Amino acid sequence: MLLSEEEFIRHKSAIVADVLDRLRHSARREAELLFKEQKLRPKHLPAVSESISKAINRVADAVNETLASKPEHEYRDLQMQCLVNSLPATLSQLAGSRVGMMFPPEYMRCAFASAVASDLVYSEGVAFVNAQVQDDRLGELALQYAEQKKDIIKLAEKVKLGGPIDKEDRDSIADMLFSGGVRARMGVY
Repeated sequence: MLLSEEEFIRHKSAIVADVLDRLRHSARREAELLFKEQKLRPKHLPAVSESISKAINRVADAVNETLASKPEHEYRDLQMQCLVNSLPATLSQLAGSRVGMMFPPEYMRCAFASAVASDLVYSEGVAFVNAQVQDDRLGELALQYAEQKKDIIKLAEKVKLGGPIDKEDRDSIADMLFSGGVRARMGVY
């Protein structure tokens, strides 16, 4: 859909390697969450897997409904960034700029909703989703989560690089550490 047959054949081995890396990463996240959830609420793994799937589907449905009720351009930049980042690395480099032109809007919205939902559940857990009572609020919350996560990643990269951090970023880091740092450090969500 994003590459011509010639482009795909030329880069096939790199794309396949990237897809395998992506699958391994996804499987690792799934396994980590399965065992974390089982430790928090002891159940058989199939039941834990089902609760994870239900949480992801619940969030994806809520995000999809929220997006459908908003102007298409409102989350366009976040959608594009998320979808391009979800592509295998080689495909992203070769054709990331084509996503907006080649994917139908409905497909983009559904793929984006699924990506946001999966990331939220794999990062925060099933209990975080289950604590959200209203599905209409859940979609908006998940979109805010995706926006904030993008900002947190940028901030974390600044800290890792060890460069200068302005007062606003320093204050933001301190606020986050004070509000959730202990729980995050303990791995309690």
